[in-house]
Amino acid sequence: ALPQILKGCGIKYFLTTKLSWNESNKFPHDTFLWRGIDGTEVLIHFNITHSYADAAALINAEKSICHKDVTDMKLLSYGFGDGGGGPSFSMQEYAERVKDMACLPEARVTTVSGFMRRLEKTAKNPPAFSGEVYLELHRGTLTQMHDIKKSNRLLEKGIRQLELLEVMAGREHSDTGREALDTLLVNQFHDILPGTCIEDAHKVAIYQNYRAA
Repeated sequence: ALPQILKGCGIKYFLTTKLSWNESNKFPHDTFLWRGIDGTEVLIHFNITHSYADAAALINAEKSICHKDVTDMKLLSYGFGDGGGGPSFSMQEYAERVKDMACLPEARVTTVSGFMRRLEKTAKNPPAFSGEVYLELHRGTLTQMHDIKKSNRLLEKGIRQLELLEVMAGREHSDTGREALDTLLVNQFHDILPGTCIEDAHKVAIYQNYRAA
């Protein structure tokens, strides 16, 4: 149902790198149309991450393209992702130097939106894929950090009870409710809720959730 939901929200494109990480079956496309249950289609592209934007990265990106009869474009996202901080000075310097270097694929610095707009205009008969776009990785993401799950649930229940009381009293949402909701949503970030975040973030999230609850 996601293609229909995305289009209904005005979202034309879907970009991800994770589907290329499948551990069991290699996904057959990297640029394609995802067709939803009602026939709605959304353009999808699998980009490359954890890259340095140097000559080797350009060569590997070119080799990874699944169907060059559809497009010869590949988005290479360089920078320090999980570590934060984005691209370093040396990465940006590499990206500038390899743009028009002989014997390397042509490269241009762009934005994700700019890349997807160009891909939409230039891709030739992208294949359509119907069904679940499923990542064969991170399956069974449970946690041993039960304090995270417990405090998250306590805060969810507390916010619901507060909303019920405010409705019964004929009042609008209070500042306390908004602050609690903000705390809840921040601490439902995908590395915090399953307990896979770093230790400092884990401690701060537990403290914030219990305090808000």
